[in-house]
Amino acid sequence: MGFYAGPLSAGSPLLMAVSPSEGASLIVAGVSFLALVVLARYAFLLRAKNAQLEADVGELEAGNHSLAAQLSPVTLLENEWKKLVARYSRSGEQFSLVILDVGDAIRPTAELRAAVAEVVSRALGAVRRTEDSLYQLDARTFAALLAGCGASGARVFIDRVRSRLSNEPVRDEAGTTYISITAGVAEWGSAHASLDDLIAAARRDRETFSDILKRQLAEEFTGEFSELHGARPAAR
Repeated sequence: MGFYAGPLSAGSPLLMAVSPSEGASLIVAGVSFLALVVLARYAFLLRAKNAQLEADVGELEAGNHSLAAQLSPVTLLENEWKKLVARYSRSGEQFSLVILDVGDAIRPTAELRAAVAEVVSRALGAVRRTEDSLYQLDARTFAALLAGCGASGARVFIDRVRSRLSNEPVRDEAGTTYISITAGVAEWGSAHASLDDLIAAARRDRETFSDILKRQLAEEFTGEFSELHGARPAAR
């Protein structure tokens, strides 16, 4: 007959006399109970972690949807333009139109075009201010009406969009596509009589910028070719 001490100290008169086999059973039961407590705690923490991950994913998806949802129907472009013109007439508050064209993709599939449009939409939504409005004119062309913003501010807007796009290429099974855009700006003023005039001015500015960029690239290529050609030994 052995002795097993309960929660009280060994010197306590309240001792229970148990057999060795009973003591072993109690020890096994105690260990099993502790194991169940640990497992229950682990399961609770795991459920809490999963719930947090699901919440984070939900917020991320909601954020992506909200950015894309900030693109207004093109039918509302004229309505917003009229509001800005009225404000310009009352207080002289300037505003600008930005036209952005997405460059041709190497693999212009429908899926790739949709993915590119989504990335551009997110970039525009991330850069826009509350008072700005965004539109998709066609599969490759986007527009932004920037309230209270002149031409110089509109070009800052374009630079910020480009910066975001440079960090978010589109990846699919065929590879990685980096998104390039050409953009033009038109600030509303006395030279314009209609929304069509403003759009045409922004498109002309875009074409001018595109031509300048092409000339710069051609000059850089010509200069590099000349340097390489000049470095070659003379033919004998």
